Amino acid sequence: MRQAADIRYVNHDDKQTYRLNLGKRWVTGSCSSSGTGNLHALLLDMNFDGHADLWVTGYTDSQGRIRCSDVWLWDTQAKNYRFSKPLSAIPNLEISIAGRRIEGGIANCGCAAQCFYEDSYAWHRKTLTAIARREQDCERYREYGLNDKNELIIVKDEIIDSGNLRQQAIENTKIFDWQRHVQTMRKSWE
Repeated sequence: MRQAADIRYVNHDDKQTYRLNLGKRWVTGSCSSSGTGNLHALLLDMNFDGHADLWVTGYTDSQGRIRCSDVWLWDTQAKNYRFSKPLSAIPNLEISIAGRRIEGGIANCGCAAQCFYEDSYAWHRKTLTAIARREQDCERYREYGLNDKNELIIVKDEIIDSGNLRQQAIENTKIFDWQRHVQTMRKSWE
């Protein structure tokens, strides 16, 4: 099947934006790039359905630490691209076609480079689902995994820099709302 995308880049001083033609209308993308890099448009099968999707990516800070993404999935019935809010919301998005893996996160969110989070995702019935998470802040390290109900739960919870060895590893299997928790770790500009 033939697929095409008409994309136009616009430069504003130190910031680059883009517009995408979706048939009879132009749509301004939300991802922009400033400082260290330009926007890039890639054709890549982001949902592993055999069709090329459009991935527009750029850097949102002048140090090149945070990469934004606008992901436009190919809609075979409409024969056009549709914006994917779940994929586009993943900071520093990484896709492995061979491994069918989707990952993202923030490598340094504060605490003298000791703070990070990394998420892993998979497609289940055309829905993007979080399947694993690793995170660390100044005081704790946590790992999340899926339980038998496909819910993310804490599988490892460690206190960092504690002199009490009994506090260092805490096994915890209660269900945890990680999506609400991650909002407290993100900076307001993300």
